Amino acid sequence: MRSNKPVNRLQAGFTLIELIIVIVIVGIMAAVAIPRYTSIAADAKQAAVDSIAGALASASSMNYAMHSGGIGTSVNVAVCDDIKNTLQGGLPPKYAITQTAAVAGTLSCTLTADVSGENAAFIGQVVVVAAP
Repeated sequence: MRSNKPVNRLQAGFTLIELIIVIVIVGIMAAVAIPRYTSIAADAKQAAVDSIAGALASASSMNYAMHSGGIGTSVNVAVCDDIKNTLQGGLPPKYAITQTAAVAGTLSCTLTADVSGENAAFIGQVVVVAAP
């Protein structure tokens, strides 16, 4: 004979609908997060190039000021590629400097990251140091 007593069953896991809902939520989160991450990564690469270009422009200006004022030792700068010698520690690897124009003692230069292709323009100063 069969009894009409309710059987006590313990739930031992998640239902299929609960798992599908979690997968859909994770998918939506990933769809929103991935484009934001790539945008942030691109902005970071450009910011790195901008900061190095700013450091090169600053080092070139300091070199020019030291030469003009006769303070300390300055470095010869005839073309944009020479500006890397004014930067303490030199130019980081995987960056290239190209010259776009030279007008009346001023150099217009572009710094380019070899790997990512980001670039930034900066101005350098021509310095001609007399031989001792």
